[in-house]
Amino acid sequence: MTPAKWNRVKELFDRAVALPPDERLGLVYAAESDPVVIEETARLLALEAKPDSPIDRLAAPMQQMAQSAADQRMLRAGQLLAGRYRIVRMVGTGGMGEVYEAEDIEEGEQVAVKTLRALYATASHAAWLRREVEAARRVKHPNVCRVYGFIQSDEVSFLTMEFLAGETLAALLEREGPFPERRALPLLRQIAAGLEAAHQAGVVHRDLKPGNVMIVPRAGGTPRVVITDFGLARQARAEGRNTASAALSTVASFGTPAYMAPEQIAGQTVNARADQYAFGVLAHEMLTGELPFADESALAMAVRKTNQQAACPESLAPGMRKNWSRTILRCLDPNPKSRFASVGQALQGLETRGEFEFRWKRLQRWLSQYPRGWRWAVAASVLAMALLGAGVRAWPGGLLGKQAPWEQAIYTLQSGEPTAALRLMEDIAGGQPLGQVEKAQRAMAWWTAGFRAQAREELGEVNSWLLPPGDRLFVHAVDAQVQGDPAAALALLRRRADEAPEDAARWADLAWFGNLQNSGEAAAWWTLVNTRKPDHPVALLRLAEAAASEGRMEESRDGFHAAQTYFRARGNNEMSRAVGARRGMQLLAAGDWQRAQEDLAGTISPGRDRCSSTVTLMAGTNDQFAAPMDPIPFVSSAFPKPASSTRLILFDDADPAEGELRLSFPLPPVRLCSAVVQVRIRAKDADMGRMNDVITFGVAPFLPSTAPDRRALWSDRPGLRERTVSYELGPALLAECFRSYAKEDVAYLDIHASDDTVFDFVRLTLIY
Repeated sequence: MTPAKWNRVKELFDRAVALPPDERLGLVYAAESDPVVIEETARLLALEAKPDSPIDRLAAPMQQMAQSAADQRMLRAGQLLAGRYRIVRMVGTGGMGEVYEAEDIEEGEQVAVKTLRALYATASHAAWLRREVEAARRVKHPNVCRVYGFIQSDEVSFLTMEFLAGETLAALLEREGPFPERRALPLLRQIAAGLEAAHQAGVVHRDLKPGNVMIVPRAGGTPRVVITDFGLARQARAEGRNTASAALSTVASFGTPAYMAPEQIAGQTVNARADQYAFGVLAHEMLTGELPFADESALAMAVRKTNQQAACPESLAPGMRKNWSRTILRCLDPNPKSRFASVGQALQGLETRGEFEFRWKRLQRWLSQYPRGWRWAVAASVLAMALLGAGVRAWPGGLLGKQAPWEQAIYTLQSGEPTAALRLMEDIAGGQPLGQVEKAQRAMAWWTAGFRAQAREELGEVNSWLLPPGDRLFVHAVDAQVQGDPAAALALLRRRADEAPEDAARWADLAWFGNLQNSGEAAAWWTLVNTRKPDHPVALLRLAEAAASEGRMEESRDGFHAAQTYFRARGNNEMSRAVGARRGMQLLAAGDWQRAQEDLAGTISPGRDRCSSTVTLMAGTNDQFAAPMDPIPFVSSAFPKPASSTRLILFDDADPAEGELRLSFPLPPVRLCSAVVQVRIRAKDADMGRMNDVITFGVAPFLPSTAPDRRALWSDRPGLRERTVSYELGPALLAECFRSYAKEDVAYLDIHASDDTVFDFVRLTLIY
């Protein structure tokens, strides 16, 4: 909101609040024509109403004055909106309009329909809301209510969003009062996770409060917490930038004053730290049952928030731990720059009694790896180094309170999904500095994904000299692998595992590197991991793959199912789907058509939004063209029989001349939007300018009537000897695959290439 309009709101408010309640809005409408100023003044006046006061009895006529006749009409049960949404019942009202449960008759699922008051249905605000909906749709997280679209019909303008069967946090607090820390923490964790997901997508909520947090019961577990009403959110802007539109700035400044940050109340540009302020108010209210600035008018509250620090919450909840009190007060700091860098860091403050205590416990665990007689000498040396400033960069610490999520990233990496692992690592780190071992693990992720320069750069920042012996051996093994000495890497990791034979994590690292190098001992090492840690999902996955390669399909299927279960139990749904895809490919190669089709269909995650989910199928092993050669999982019978002089090549074939690569990927039975094919290739000849190698996608034998997609492998980069190249395939080509295979049990995407290119792997990501 512009300063001039805000001053006008304050002036009108001061004049109106001195009048009897039934005369206040009349003054506002008589003295002002700007609808934005009228709406904000009316909101502030409504907030002045105390529970059970005469103003409550006047609420209905006051709202009628602020709404048009169209807004006052309640939708009827059975009414059909936009030819698609059948109204079931009204479930409540919000600041922007009424909320209904409705049936989406096209998808056959329940949705929430939120009608918009006249103020929000104007042309300018409708354009703004469409932009906001597009921003909110980018936030895909279980702790954020999905927003599907904004629709303007002849009857009413409305938003459609996920329907949540539960109650608001506000209703829960009103019924049960303040929570103990052990009950509040699981809820706050989920709220923080939802806010972090939104902030990473560039969206600031701006109106976080208990009424916008839904508690959805789950059988036998912690309730699902969902943040709603991102309709008032907008894309985060860099600090210091002016708002492009005064109207947009004004609408975006709406919120609930008790939960708004001081900079938001003042109409300044806000960022994610405004949501952190609201998170602090929310935590304060959940623990104490009171707001940090209670029993004040909206304007007095704004003044106090700007100039004063909130009272210590321990005074209202004497049993509160000091780290909770410190964290909440830091979230409520009037200066945005003095708050935490992110909501995730604020959550860490709640979970950790103090950084010193956390570091001390970590130091104790670290020292326990040294012989008992050396520990105090090592500790004294570390302390001396720290005091001199020499040990800061080499400190083995890393992500406070995030060991479990980081472990999931390592599981993903060890499973052979480096791209997904890198995404997880980036999300978990959130800009925080990594520990030395974590840096080495991320270097391995870069190296495995084929980005060797990034791997070397990451590894160059690792100082291993202060690390305990086991961690130092791991870093040296990563360095050997990245520098091209895999035998030395295996030897170092074998020595490390032998020094602590009961440590499953060390054997898992050894087995992981063994898989990268196609070591015949990898399966035995994974067996050791499985013995020491029976719920290790990567061990189960790798042993299942080994069983499938040896034809033990029932044993393999059980192993895949167990791995999928444990990945899902840890919340790693992406790896759960990847395991299902791999199981389907193995069954297909074994000729088990029916089960393969079921498994591939099972890799598809449920959801209403099309083109927002992916599943990945992979042929070949990302092993940097290492011998022995990898087999082709399956070739469709649609390929013509090869001539007697034509040799079918495998992955990693060092002599592909006069050979053909033939490969078929099964397509899950869903409507596909597009696909991305990633291929790792190496040139047999140094003079790539003479080569005309192409790769063809479509339906074998690639007749013109099926419109195959042919792409050059080298002509765009003739100077390269090795590369990873990606090709995007459109929906028309994928639809042609389904049409051509309509009479078969399974549809395939067929791939063909020939001549002088060595293939390491082909990875297909389907978007649906």
